[in-house]
Amino acid sequence: MLALFPSHPVLVAIAAFASHFAIDAIPHWDYPIQAIMLKSGANNRRLLTNPRLLLDLFLVGLDACAGLSIAIWLFATPATIGVIVLGALAGMTPDLTGRAPDASEAATDHLATFP
Repeated sequence: MLALFPSHPVLVAIAAFASHFAIDAIPHWDYPIQAIMLKSGANNRRLLTNPRLLLDLFLVGLDACAGLSIAIWLFATPATIGVIVLGALAGMTPDLTGRAPDASEAATDHLATFP
């Protein structure tokens, strides 16, 4: 991606953000978040006292740090490290909002009802 936008960091951020949705369209595995309940009528008011929250935060943080570290290791040079970090962080942003639609989940919903 850097080769396409070497001197345009804003375009890198926009392309990385948009590519997140394209990559999410590919069926993939997500690890379960244990502390948050998503069912209808779920009560997440005691989230801060849930001991599983620390494990979830640790796993999400580890995942983000590992992804960022691998992106830097594979693609960065001293001259491009800032743009690589910007692209990696912009690509992770939809997951931080919790509002990114998971196309792979929609594509495999029919499997859950298969007898």
